[in-house]
Formats: sequence, C-alpha cells, structure tokens
Amino acid sequence: MLGIFNGGRGASDTWFVVNVPQPGYYPIRIGYYEGGGGANCEFFSLTEPDLAGNVTRTLVNDTGGIEAYQPKLDANGNPILTPYIKAFGPGRNGANAPLTGTVNVWIEDGATAAGPITMKYDGVEVTPTITKDGTTTHVMYKPDALLAEGQTVPVEITIGDRVASWSFTTETGDPPTGDVAFFIEAEDFNYNGGQSKPEASVMPYLGGAYSGLGAVSPTDYDRASEGSSPLYRIGEDPQVPMNRNGDNDRGITEVEVNLKIGWIAEGQTYVYTRDFPQGEYNVWAGLSHGDAPDSGTMVAGSLQLLEGGTATDLGTFEAPATGGWGNNDLVPLKDANGQMVTVALGGTQTVQFTAGNGDFDYLLFTLPGAPPEAPRFTNIQKNPDGSITIEWTGNAVLESAPTLQGPWTEVPGATSPFTFTPDPAQPVLFGRLRAQ
Repeated sequence: MLGIFNGGRGASDTWFVVNVPQPGYYPIRIGYYEGGGGANCEFFSLTEPDLAGNVTRTLVNDTGGIEAYQPKLDANGNPILTPYIKAFGPGRNGANAPLTGTVNVWIEDGATAAGPITMKYDGVEVTPTITKDGTTTHVMYKPDALLAEGQTVPVEITIGDRVASWSFTTETGDPPTGDVAFFIEAEDFNYNGGQSKPEASVMPYLGGAYSGLGAVSPTDYDRASEGSSPLYRIGEDPQVPMNRNGDNDRGITEVEVNLKIGWIAEGQTYVYTRDFPQGEYNVWAGLSHGDAPDSGTMVAGSLQLLEGGTATDLGTFEAPATGGWGNNDLVPLKDANGQMVTVALGGTQTVQFTAGNGDFDYLLFTLPGAPPEAPRFTNIQKNPDGSITIEWTGNAVLESAPTLQGPWTEVPGATSPFTFTPDPAQPVLFGRLRAQ
C-alpha cells in the first residue's frame, strides 16, 4: 500500500511521497469511498515546490504527467493477465493470528498457470502443501509446533518472477490454538426475513456480499434505530449503524470489506444463517470498547443456536475493554464455569449473536487445538549462597504457604526462573502453581 487517508473532511487533496527505486511498469489500484454522496476522485502528480512554495498538479496521462498504459491484449482484445494472489491469511500486520501460525495463499491463474512457487517462513525456506482446483492454486504451510504468544512471523512467497511478502503476529492473553475454519462478518446478518447469501459461506470470503441489502426486524435483527453512520446495509428499519474498521485479518484470509456494528446496547440481536463445514469448533468474537483495559468496563455478548423457533444458549463472551473502538480483542466463547465451549455445527444452520457491551466486528470458528500445557515445576535448585531457584512452564502464578492447608498467597513479581533466599525463621515453605 503506497498510502491511505481514513477520516472525515470536505473535498481536499491527499498527497503521498513515493520512492520507486526500480524503474518499470507497475499496476496501480485506487480505492475510495464517500459516505455522504457526491464522490469524485482525481489521480495526479506534483512538481517540487518552487521558491514561492507553489506546486503544479498534472493528471496522470496528461501532458507532462505520469504516463499510463493499457495492459497487453490477446488477439480477442482481452488483457493478458499474469497469475495473482486473490486471498491470503493471516493478514498483513494482523495481531490476532492463532498460535498454529498456519499460512494460506490462494493464487489465480492468468494467461499461464501459477508457478514455480516457493515460500520462506520466519526467514527459513519451507516446503508448503500446494493443491490445484480449476484455475486456483492453494498454497498452505503449517509449522510443526505452536508459536509463542505475540510472536511476529515474516512470510515471503515467490510465484515465478514475482515476490510477495508480509508479516503477522499471534494473539496474546487467551489465544486460539486451532486453525480458523470459518468466520462471519457482523454486518452480514440475514436479510428479507431469514434469507442469506451463499457466497458468505465459501472460504476465503472477502466480504461485501450483503452490501445494499435490507433486513426485517425482529427476524433478521432486533435493536433500536440509530441514525448515525448509515453505511453498507440499505433500507433496514430500525437503522443499524456501522462504520469501517481496519482490522481486516480473519486468520484464514484478509477481508476486503469490513464494517463493525456500533452503538451497541445490551440485548440487541443479529441473526446469521450459514452453510457450516461439518465439525466441532471453538468460537471467538471480535469485540472492542473505548475504555481502558483496567477501567473495569467489560466487552460482552452471547451466542445462541436457532432451530425451529427455539434458541439454545451456547455460551458467553466476556473480557476487559480494549482501549479503543475498533481495537478488537478475540474473546472466546465460554460456559458458566469459565471453560472454553466446543460447538458442533454442520450444513445450513442459524446462529444469533446477542450483544452485551462493545462494538461487534466478527465471529471466528476455529478447530479445537491442543489444550495449553498444564503448568508444572521443571527444576528446583539450591544455590551455593543458600538461595533457591525455581523454574516452571505454563501460564501460571507462583503461590506460597507455610502449610499444605494454606493460606496460599501470590509471590509478588515471580516469573520463571525465580530465585529467593529462605527466611531462617520459617524452616518450611510450600509452593504451588495456579493456572491463569
């Protein structure tokens, strides 16, 4: 991406300084959106300012401007296309990737088939799995072990003489440990009284299938009307407010159209009918809130399965606020005991998201991964100076007590490896790990 402006203003210019170190012919795509009507766009180059600070604007292909060329055409007048990447995931600079670290790339043939294909993962050349379905080539690589939380991984794929590269970062806190198999965009709730678009069930889905569609309340959704930000869905009454959000990463792909539902109030419902791949899934909601994580404010919601007019509760989403509207956190679906819920889905089924608090962006359905390693002590060593060093693995808090019956208290600031000097006045001290 050469540049981006995302904000509210009247008609105005957006300037970008671009360095092109290698002369050549480059394809350029401009995307723009005007929410209030009267859209227009010009593409021009600028001269360096003169002594008075004046610049000259010249439209592309105008006299003295940057020259643009039509692509090469075949004998029938059709463009001769080169193979191109039509979808990939995890997304560029995404920060919510599952710990599996699986990379998927879909390449569409041009005038010739895509190839040869090579891949580097975290700086090392790897051998991905490559399959072909019609004119689409699917490239997939999955490392043997789970990645660390918050780990950033660069990826580079070479297709013939073309190279594409990006990086992604894994989720922290309570991350998915299984691959993303399916997702639902919040803005793509049912339309016209229970209808759905089949393309929204085909992965990789790039978004936008429900643009311009109305909806029937309370069948497709249920909320009070809000006149702000009347984007994407048209004609629904009550009005559902949505605004664009930059979190386009869905783990399996990066969506091209993304809006989150805002002005959320407790009890609002949004209904989604999809053709789910048969399987068992953990479910995650992309939720956000403007309050700070330590403010005490929570993002929240719940999920129901709708069958024959009956709603069955599947679990709840709840986590601390995220410190920014649109700054999504992946919040897992859990039961009343705080345990991760596994949901069995398959074929055409309908789920309902019931809002609690916070803007709602998407639902992820991941394959159940290996459970995190249970915390355990790995080494206890008495040092020459009389101190003791304790080491452990797993996400846990070290606690101590004078007896096995307690009382147990958290050892402040203790992280593995932890070294302490025993108190001579306390000859016996017990320790344990409390999983977080």
